[in-house]
Amino acid sequence: MDGDGTWEVSGQNISYVYLFPGRYTAYLNVSDPSAWTIVSFEVTVLEPNSPPVARAVSPVVVTLKGASVTAELDASDSYDPDDDVNGDGKITPPEVDNLSYRWDTDPYYDSDDDGVVDNDVDLEGKVVRAVFTEPGEHLVILNVTDPRGAWDRVEVIVIVNRPPVAEASGPGRAIVGQTLNFTAENSFDPDRDTLTYTWDFGDGGTGEGKEVSHTYQTSGVFTVTLTVSDGVASSTFYLDVEVFPLPGIVITQPSPYSEVSGEVYITGRVDVPSDFHVERVEVSIDGSAYTEASPSRGSFRSFTYRWDTTQVSDGLHTVRVRALVEGIWTTAEFQVNVKNVRGGGGGIYLEPIYVILIVAILIMLALIGVSRRKRPFPETFEVPGQPQPPAAPPQPPSPGAPHTTEMKERVNLRVHCPRCRKYFDYEGEGPYPIRVRCPHCGARGIIEREGEELEEKAGVLVVCPACEELFYVKEQKPFMTCPHCGARGKVPLDVLEELEKIKEEREDKMTLRCPRCGEKFELPRGHRGATVCPHCGARGYI
Repeated sequence: MDGDGTWEVSGQNISYVYLFPGRYTAYLNVSDPSAWTIVSFEVTVLEPNSPPVARAVSPVVVTLKGASVTAELDASDSYDPDDDVNGDGKITPPEVDNLSYRWDTDPYYDSDDDGVVDNDVDLEGKVVRAVFTEPGEHLVILNVTDPRGAWDRVEVIVIVNRPPVAEASGPGRAIVGQTLNFTAENSFDPDRDTLTYTWDFGDGGTGEGKEVSHTYQTSGVFTVTLTVSDGVASSTFYLDVEVFPLPGIVITQPSPYSEVSGEVYITGRVDVPSDFHVERVEVSIDGSAYTEASPSRGSFRSFTYRWDTTQVSDGLHTVRVRALVEGIWTTAEFQVNVKNVRGGGGGIYLEPIYVILIVAILIMLALIGVSRRKRPFPETFEVPGQPQPPAAPPQPPSPGAPHTTEMKERVNLRVHCPRCRKYFDYEGEGPYPIRVRCPHCGARGIIEREGEELEEKAGVLVVCPACEELFYVKEQKPFMTCPHCGARGKVPLDVLEELEKIKEEREDKMTLRCPRCGEKFELPRGHRGATVCPHCGARGYI
């Protein structure tokens, strides 16, 4: 069997073991009693074959952000021990990798119809890219085969993850020092993974957790960034916060260091944006306990405090005013000079200003008396800034004189006060414009023409905070000027929004269909009166 000239085995079917690999020439001698025949054939004995070792990266985690996602499958760590010359468990040059790699990306489906579901060849190669469209865990089978048919297999887990959805909510406006609360309760993960929440408040401050609080120490516009992560993928949400400085307290009376006496009314206002709430205003005299002031028209944005200066000594006194706005105290301080007359002689003492006023009144009365003696008042006499005196009773016409009758327009109006939002009835005489005063809140204003505040909006009616007069704001500009006192200020946001609505209403149109020709045409919304079809000329009335 090994070609050494010795016949080792006899029989028709035999077995023989070669001890060493190599190429051998074997001989077969077939004989009968009268003759014999010898034939030869080649036998190749190979080295013993070891099966390959299949290895792949697992698990493979990818994030599904659209309809599909591609995952990279890597079997670079697989090797064949027969090719591993240096025995380090890797095939590195000059060692040669003679393995074949076959991937079954769906081991539950028999794509080659051979009756075995987990031996399909969906992809081939040491490193391949597989496409997945469904979230969750996916099983992939790797089959590794050497040139002599020995094989090994390994399972690979591919996790298709969906990213979380981040959403934050919190106040968009605040004042310096106010504690703001933010929440990410509307954030979620479609795979129900556990989430972590990281906050960046835009001023160097950070936070963690689903619900956080933060206080801004400076004014400005800050961007709050929320990052939500499921450990694999993350999502970000942005929220802007406008932070205003501490509100200021403006004292309108008395003036600092002015002389006061008797009962004094301290009045002022809190300068704060309209969407912030002034909870209360308190006043302290010389460090005494704070006492709450009275709100003006139901709001502490303007306030009044009554102070009886006779309860303190004469001289300088310190008045402290503080206002609570959105949980934050803001303060103002000024001094006044109290000067009251106490005790003394039996005479009557009057402040110099009162003496001057009394003398001026007496002089005016004397002048009026002289004027009355010189000539009577004409019937049309008017004193600016004062009510007109009643007219003299009508005298019967002289004989022969032409008869004339003067008719004055009577006005009956139902007026809506823009300050207190209440209605009241006005009865009087025209002509327009008519000056009215609200009996509920005392607001004063002018009605330019009949039905103006009900039928046609000339603008938005506002109250001047300086003189408390009413006037219309008609243009969408950032600042407005009071036509009565000249005060200038910023137009409130709600007024700008109302002006935008009025503009839209004016530009609004309605579509009509002509009953004669059936064509459509447009007219301004609210049009009333005669109408002509632009297509056929038909006339009608709306």
